[in-house]
Parts: sequence; structure tokens; C-alpha cells
Amino acid sequence: MADWPELSYMPTWKLALDSTWLGCPPGNYIEALAYRWNVAAQVYLENNDDMHLIKYEKFLEDKVGEVDAACHYLGLTPTNDISEFLDRQYQSKGKAGVDPALFFGPENYAKIKNICDPIANKFGYLL
Repeated sequence: MADWPELSYMPTWKLALDSTWLGCPPGNYIEALAYRWNVAAQVYLENNDDMHLIKYEKFLEDKVGEVDAACHYLGLTPTNDISEFLDRQYQSKGKAGVDPALFFGPENYAKIKNICDPIANKFGYLL
């Protein structure tokens, strides 16, 4: 956090980029975000009977179906057609197919793999 003094003015970002308050080891922002993903994934794994998982890649395959399934799980009836909003670009599009090791750099990618691999595998992800 010392690298970004402006974060002292934005406490929410400090909470997002420091995972020690969650009981995770200290580290750089890459490690903090990897630990936060692990915490969230573990919460799901421990409570999956009471939660509805929506995987991003499944959502991309069938957006309306995934939203409808979430509504059904929550006991809600969809009342409006949202299809016109599903493929609207709300922010600049990232590059598809980028090699994560190149994007994050070999050292950071190794940290992500080391932290996330065991739980990511439970979701069918291979890092």
C-alpha cells in the first residue's frame, strides 16, 4: 500500500487490495486479489446448497438462460425481456485469448497459480 499513497484517501480500495483483514498472509496486490478469490470460492464451496453459482463462461454461452435460472433459483419470475441489454458494450473490451502468464508476468502468474490452483481445480479451472 505504501506504493500508492492515494489509497489512504480511498478506504474501499485499501480493503480490496489488502487481504490481511480476511486472515490471509500479506503480499502484493496480485497476491491479495488471489487470496480474496480463494476466500469467495471457499465460501461458495462451504455453502453451495444455499447459493446459486453463475460461471462467467456459462453466462457468455447462454445469457438469458443463466439469468432465468438465477431468477428461478431465487423464486422470482422474469417480467421483462432483457435481451437488448445483454450484448451492449458497457466498457472497453479486453483482448481475448491473452496468455495469463504473459499478461501478469511469470512471477505474478506463479503466485496466482500457487494460491488459487487447489480451489480453482474444484471448479474445473486449470491455471
